[in-house]
Amino acid sequence: PGKLIDVGAGQGRDSLFLADLGYQVTAIDHSVVGLDQIKEKNSTILTHQTDIYDVKYNGYEYILLDSMIHLYKKDFEKETSFLNKIYNDMDKEAKLVLIFQHSKFRVDSITNLNLGVLSHKESFLYQEFKSKFTIMVFTK
Repeated sequence: PGKLIDVGAGQGRDSLFLADLGYQVTAIDHSVVGLDQIKEKNSTILTHQTDIYDVKYNGYEYILLDSMIHLYKKDFEKETSFLNKIYNDMDKEAKLVLIFQHSKFRVDSITNLNLGVLSHKESFLYQEFKSKFTIMVFTK
């Protein structure tokens, strides 16, 4: 399937699932506790404790941000700058996969960032959170 980085991996819900599907997963997070839990469950996943804002996002076919972008007023500029940084770092043909709690404001704001070609957009009920989420996939 490809080389993927899970940004803000936490305890590895996505990392573990995607590794089981055959992706070469790198999980990054600021918390070593969650990363240690990932390694205990699947030693093939590369883990790095780091500040996600300092990472270079080249060298991956997929960059996943699940529940990392909220676009609250106090974080809007920092998060939109972060998304632009990721896009600028991405290799040609790489895919940026964003999953976030649905709102028209978030969808419109992210769409207006011009993060490449929007190749997929879908809203769905995220059972774990009992809330509507949107997935947007951008290809550079």
